Amino acid sequence: MAATPNLLGGILSFFDKYVLGYAIGSAAGPALAPYVQDLVNEGWKTNAVLPPDAKDLAAAVAEGHLENAPAAALALEQGYGPTAWADMVKMSETGPALGYAFEAWRRGFLTDTEFETALKRTALSADWYPALEKLKTRLVDLPLLANGIQRGLVDAPFQLPYNPNPEGGTIGSFPTTGIDALATAEGLGYTEDDLLLAVGESGNPPGPEALYRALFRGAINDADAQRGLVEGRARGEWAPVFEAVSREIPTPANFVEGYVRNWIKQSEMIDGAARHGMTADDVNLLFLIHGRPLTHNQVFIGLLRGGVYDGPTDQIDPHFLKSLQESDMRPEWYNLAWAARYHFPPFFQTVQLLTKGLIDAPTATNWLTWQAYDPDAIATVVAAASKQGGTKTKTLTASQIRQAFRAGQLDEATALQRIQADGYTAADATTFLNS
Repeated sequence: MAATPNLLGGILSFFDKYVLGYAIGSAAGPALAPYVQDLVNEGWKTNAVLPPDAKDLAAAVAEGHLENAPAAALALEQGYGPTAWADMVKMSETGPALGYAFEAWRRGFLTDTEFETALKRTALSADWYPALEKLKTRLVDLPLLANGIQRGLVDAPFQLPYNPNPEGGTIGSFPTTGIDALATAEGLGYTEDDLLLAVGESGNPPGPEALYRALFRGAINDADAQRGLVEGRARGEWAPVFEAVSREIPTPANFVEGYVRNWIKQSEMIDGAARHGMTADDVNLLFLIHGRPLTHNQVFIGLLRGGVYDGPTDQIDPHFLKSLQESDMRPEWYNLAWAARYHFPPFFQTVQLLTKGLIDAPTATNWLTWQAYDPDAIATVVAAASKQGGTKTKTLTASQIRQAFRAGQLDEATALQRIQADGYTAADATTFLNS
């Protein structure tokens, strides 16, 4: 019995010393570590047997980087048996990212149960599942929703300034959807005012030119046009420019035509075409291209009759001149047109008149010249006609001879002789004289 206290005392003395030594070592270890690290490094180099961490091995197997058997053997060296190892691999396996899981579920590639499994893989509490599962059905975005309201495809939760579905059309309208516009907007995180703004932004008014044409025709007023511009994203201060370019003005060709027809002056033609950006030289070229001359035959006849190209026009009859001016003829041809205004007896009638002595040779020459016959031909015809008819003595006709015979002015023999001179036979002359 007396030895017991001594024994216990020795044990306690050893324990105290061990604890004291451990305490001293633990306390001094961090301070001594830098000095003994070389020894540790050398030890691991000579006996490199430390396996990878079992959790890393399980993750590598789950991700397909390692085969299961060798990884399980290394985990066993760390004290993880087959059951624990299988559980670790199972815990390392993850599901698809939540976005992909939703997409696969929406497309029908995952069942509801499989989707919930994907949710579990994210370590979310099951309390959140019902709320997340309501996100399966997507909401149309705000621009699409606003366009749907603007086009009458979705009922608006507020009053619109127009009826998007007017009745009485000959073409059937597209059916209205059952989308709750306000609920959808709120589901997207927008207020009713946000939706109203989006609807106001959707669609566009007519373009600037159409707006000002409507203004010019009295369909809208200036305030409507101004509002249409700004609603179409045009800056309001440019309204005068849009109005100017929308207003119809005569074309450059119209201004040229006005000058050709003597309705406006040349300066007015140039100024008018300048409103389209044309220079004076360009307009004058257009004038030269646009106005027409006389035909080549009219020019030739006008020259033969004494007309002058670009000659004076003060002797032209005012009515004739006005007709020329309002035609498409350029002014420099007016004098020639006036000179060619008359008609003369045609060729055969002129020759006949000359042959009968009703006109003289100079008159016939002039008449034929003014009709543009060849001068040599005219000279030949006039000479022949003058020779044939110019020296011929006029005689009584057969009827006149018979009348003179009956009046006793000619005897029978003379009358018969003169009738036969006109080509009658003796028998015919006798018969005609006594008829």
